[in-house]
Amino acid sequence: MSKLHVKQIEGYLTSKLKGVIEMDDYAGHSDKGQIQKAFLTRGLAALAVSQLAEVPLEEFGPNITDGPKDGGIDLIYFEPKERMLYLVQSKWHDDGHGSMELGEVLKFIEGVRKVLDNDLDQLNERVKARRAEIERAVFDANAKFVLVLAYTGQEALSAEVSTAISGYV
Repeated sequence: MSKLHVKQIEGYLTSKLKGVIEMDDYAGHSDKGQIQKAFLTRGLAALAVSQLAEVPLEEFGPNITDGPKDGGIDLIYFEPKERMLYLVQSKWHDDGHGSMELGEVLKFIEGVRKVLDNDLDQLNERVKARRAEIERAVFDANAKFVLVLAYTGQEALSAEVSTAISGYV
């Protein structure tokens, strides 16, 4: 992905999601760049599911779970009509280069395991707030689960990351 494309996505997310995505956990941070990157990471997760589930982007604010103790899961969304639970990890790369690191993906897989086991006790309040949606999917034999990795880098997933994901699914 070119740096221009990343800037265009940044502009789009900022225009659509400023004030929609909660950033209260960054209230004490003085590093504006770090705050913006967190906002964009959250926005990218929302954009990915918005496109996949065909739901307006602005509706995903409450579904953001990114933050400390998120289990590597940045967004959880249950689409009731199709009975699909989306679990998303996103990574914002300002320069359009990069991919997902193995450690990030392993953390995500472990978080997904906890969510699917309905073992949310060690996860943050944002994840716990999605408990009803998680249970609708977990206790539905016809539900489908979609794991999403969204990032603004142009590099493919490494062999190690692909192996970790394949080994889980």
